[in-house]
Amino acid sequence: MDKDKLIQLDYIRAGDKAFIKMIESLAQIEPVIYDKTYECQVIQIIDNRTFKLSMPIEYGEEVALPLDRIYNIVFSGDEGRFSANMMIQERFEDIDGRCFIIKLIENLSVEHHKKFISVPCNITCKYSLQDSKETYEGLIVRISSEMITMTCNDYIEEKSSLDVVFRLENEYELIVGGEIYETLRTRQGSYETHILIEQIDVLQQQILAKWILNNSNR
Repeated sequence: MDKDKLIQLDYIRAGDKAFIKMIESLAQIEPVIYDKTYECQVIQIIDNRTFKLSMPIEYGEEVALPLDRIYNIVFSGDEGRFSANMMIQERFEDIDGRCFIIKLIENLSVEHHKKFISVPCNITCKYSLQDSKETYEGLIVRISSEMITMTCNDYIEEKSSLDVVFRLENEYELIVGGEIYETLRTRQGSYETHILIEQIDVLQQQILAKWILNNSNR
């Protein structure tokens, strides 16, 4: 067995999170939503390409993902993030509850993320979806010049665009426009949302960068 194939057995663990997104329909009959990400959990590693996963939950209901599709899957655990394309072989219910078997159609690869200077923090913020007038409260727990990590009580779908308003200590109000990269459920029942910063005034960008640099060595 080559080194790439061993990645699956060495670094994926039962209990790891898995994020699945449809990328191709082999028998497109009904409209297909390709930008939706479903969260599951690894129940069992059957072999280096075959995994047993829990059925994803959406709005309190289990989602029976179609069999005749090709998906991209990202495993996320203590060892890092690994991705590959896969297909669902079967769905069933057993002592582990509603679950399904997937088969990778390529070797897993390590997901490499560009590293930015970021600092942990506890900054109260307000946010609103860019197509909504409703305003909600959140807490920024980590921030960089490129990304904001925010905890909140509401699930925000990936790819959603929103505006975040907050203050850095005694500085004036900052307004940031961004897109949701990923939303994860925490053990406390709230949500941790990762926001890619896409829109920010040049002066505010300089203020943010300076604040991050000053606080990165604390």
